Amino acid sequence: MIRTIAREKFVNRTWTVPVLDDLGAYWSDLCRMTCGVGPAGWKPKHAIELRISGFPRAAGPAIRDALNHRYWAPGVTVTAPNPDEFVVQWKPTEREDPPAGLGLPLLTKGPFEGLIVEIRFAVANRRRALTSTTTSGWTLVVLGELRNRALIAK
Repeated sequence: MIRTIAREKFVNRTWTVPVLDDLGAYWSDLCRMTCGVGPAGWKPKHAIELRISGFPRAAGPAIRDALNHRYWAPGVTVTAPNPDEFVVQWKPTEREDPPAGLGLPLLTKGPFEGLIVEIRFAVANRRRALTSTTTSGWTLVVLGELRNRALIAK
């Protein structure tokens, strides 16, 4: 192992909403450059999933109620693929900018403090079909613990 990159302990990184905004814009620009498309011809499709876990099973119904209360907009679904995880999924849309904070602002209050959040942000050019964050496009994944209105990641 190379001594200069070996780490015995990884440092916590704080990902606030403005930092996630910048990260989403950077990811979208990187995908645009990968496609070889100029800024004028770039009309991306975005899809976002928030996977929430790390809660006791007894708290599941309260978290589901909070999610259903916050995510009532058309094109947004809340599912529970297993008893230990909730998935909030935005339907893929065509827009210039990624959603604010990659969806994190809606989890900054309530029973979500201390939970594990995985953000999956997928981008595809308008010529490609984007059906989910795992089937097509380029997907950025950020995983961390929600603390003090920010995502703490390693």
